[in-house]
Amino acid sequence: MELFFHISMIVTIMVVSLTGMGRTTRLFRSRGGPMAPSEPEFPTELEGEDRFLVNPLNVDEVLSFGPRAPQGSSPGFPWDRSQLPQPQQSPIDICRCKCKSMTYQPLKLSYAKTSRNDGIVVEISNSGHGVNLKVPKAEAKPFLSGGMLSNRYIYDNIHCHWGRNDIMGSEHFIDAESYPMECHMVTFNEKYGTINEALKNKQDGVVVLTWFYKLANEDNKRLQNFLQYVPSVRENGAKIFRADQNALFFPLEVLPINQEYFAYPGSLTTPPFTEAVTFIILPIAVGISKDQLALLRTLMDDKNPSKPVLSNRREIQTLNHRTVYCVKGRVQAISREIPPQQSNDV
Repeated sequence: MELFFHISMIVTIMVVSLTGMGRTTRLFRSRGGPMAPSEPEFPTELEGEDRFLVNPLNVDEVLSFGPRAPQGSSPGFPWDRSQLPQPQQSPIDICRCKCKSMTYQPLKLSYAKTSRNDGIVVEISNSGHGVNLKVPKAEAKPFLSGGMLSNRYIYDNIHCHWGRNDIMGSEHFIDAESYPMECHMVTFNEKYGTINEALKNKQDGVVVLTWFYKLANEDNKRLQNFLQYVPSVRENGAKIFRADQNALFFPLEVLPINQEYFAYPGSLTTPPFTEAVTFIILPIAVGISKDQLALLRTLMDDKNPSKPVLSNRREIQTLNHRTVYCVKGRVQAISREIPPQQSNDV
């Protein structure tokens, strides 16, 4: 009995339930091991694909890989990745109490708009593991500038990550809490010309603006301007063009309420998991309904075209002594007027 008690104390499993408005998660900690999320159990009759959930890196290697960053160092942006521990994978659990505070002037998100709602053409497609929103015309692309950025970062796409249920779907956690959905606006440094070229540069190639969604009783009307096109791209590889600038504007609702953001050096959260990404994460969430989440789970998978993508979130990766910065400063939306485009002008 005494031996059993000691063994039980050594292999302790602590279950923590964290609940909030539209978000709940369970975390399991093994003594001496990292905290990692565990998916809730689901009915066996619920069939579909889980994409990117499995960590491709060996956990034991991650925990012992690379030196600690120099104490008191503040590399700032762009990061000198050669001086950072390896690996530098994403997503991570952001602990506010361990973040390093910094202050910058506001980060600016510049959006093009026209006098007509049909004046900007957008491309909506099924990538086989989610839905992508692109802007074909260069002059209509949004871009990030200012704040911690020394160059303009040009819009490449918006995509979202969700889970099998309405509880755990976000990739990043904040203070061990998850959200039903997380969206990424992927941008690249304009000096590299293309997203592919930017991904080859590990210092300042790609910046991903990130925000969250929490469960709400009603549809998010601004988000619906984008989601209304999901049924048209349900099949893997499907692509449509629409003259609808409102489909592009749904991220703007998160900006007026943000006062700070987190920043850290990380990686793509989809294959090939390239470590050339700086995440800028807004620690706020806006609403999404159950029906809207369910609609995203109807998108068909490229690996198994007969099944939908029920989950496309990657599990939490080890921080591995990287510094996460808490930046005091707003992300502001700035509009610029452009001439209306024709619906076939792509």
